[in-house]
Amino acid sequence: MGTLIQIINVVFAVGYVLLIGRAVDPWFPRLRKSAIMKVLHLATDPLLVTIRLGLPPAKIGFDFSPFAGIIILWLLQGFIIHYILGG
Repeated sequence: MGTLIQIINVVFAVGYVLLIGRAVDPWFPRLRKSAIMKVLHLATDPLLVTIRLGLPPAKIGFDFSPFAGIIILWLLQGFIIHYILGG
């Protein structure tokens, strides 16, 4: 049981790192055409595009969807672990 929870935690940790990378992406405009950023966008776009449909557009020039994605992943991780532990 403990190994399964560790695997779940690692998977979600990777998701958090990807979303943090996506949040800081606008600060590095020269890297936008790089292969790393293309993979980052490919991995995070399905979640972020869905979140952007539900969020009102930000007028301050800041994209809140990666942070909303982190919160959603955090809640989902807690739910999954709680369910596995039989709660």
